[in-house]
Amino acid sequence: MSCILGIQVKENRGSNTIPQLNVTLYFMGESYHAVAVGINAFSNALIRYQQALNTCLLEPFTGPRILAANQPLPETDIERAQSMSSIQGLQNVIGAAFPLSANLLIAVSFLSASISLWLVHERACKAKHLQFVSGVHLSMYWLSTYIWDICMFVIISGLILAIIVQYNVEVFMFGTERLLMIFITFLLFGWASIPQMYLLSYLFSTPASGLVGMGAFSIISAFLASLTVMLLSLPQISLQLVAIRLSRAFSAIFPSYAFVSALFLIVQNYEFRKICDNPLIDVICENPEVTMPCCLGELTRLLLVPY
Repeated sequence: MSCILGIQVKENRGSNTIPQLNVTLYFMGESYHAVAVGINAFSNALIRYQQALNTCLLEPFTGPRILAANQPLPETDIERAQSMSSIQGLQNVIGAAFPLSANLLIAVSFLSASISLWLVHERACKAKHLQFVSGVHLSMYWLSTYIWDICMFVIISGLILAIIVQYNVEVFMFGTERLLMIFITFLLFGWASIPQMYLLSYLFSTPASGLVGMGAFSIISAFLASLTVMLLSLPQISLQLVAIRLSRAFSAIFPSYAFVSALFLIVQNYEFRKICDNPLIDVICENPEVTMPCCLGELTRLLLVPY
């Protein structure tokens, strides 16, 4: 196990009666902060040693110490451009979309799963059977149920957008067309997920188990499908074509995956547009070592999808 700092203390009396301390400070050269941290630690030890020798100079329990702080120098334009155009910068853009997309996915998954509560309850207590016996047609029953559920989903989606507007979530408030895009994404998710919840409701016998089971199914299927597509999209694997085909298949089978993919694209597009609006974009595109494509209108390469 290697140590960043080390100290050696020797007492040298010599011919004098007053002892002298010889202190040698060792530091690891690979760590850039080791010298500053070592000097700071030695300074604190020295002042406490002097306090012990001269207790009358300081009040007891004052605990004197020296604090050292280091503020890094600001990045130059070239360094900022290189950090934005690197693979790590691209990963930061992709990672910025994950927390918001994941939180909204969990919310809408349980929202769509809550639709099955009354379906499972009606089937368990035979209320659905009584409606059919009373003369309710099968198509009328499911049509009225679907219209009611989709109306409730639209109302709740509108409330979610009202919260986004109230708290001014910058990612979704980047122009009115982006807010409309989010609302359409919610509507399409409800239009696709509600019939799927109807089918899955037959697998459960109690409303509580149906809510938990279908909510977990939507969340887990979206996460697993997203993880699979992301891994196959890595340049090191060279399976981007397979990732595109799987993404299309997952979007047709799992509405929750299509929802989270749409949010990913919206947030990533917003982050890319922030980079393209940066004054350093000319420096990025003129750098021959840039691995990330340039923005729309810069040279001949394309970075963002024009929403």
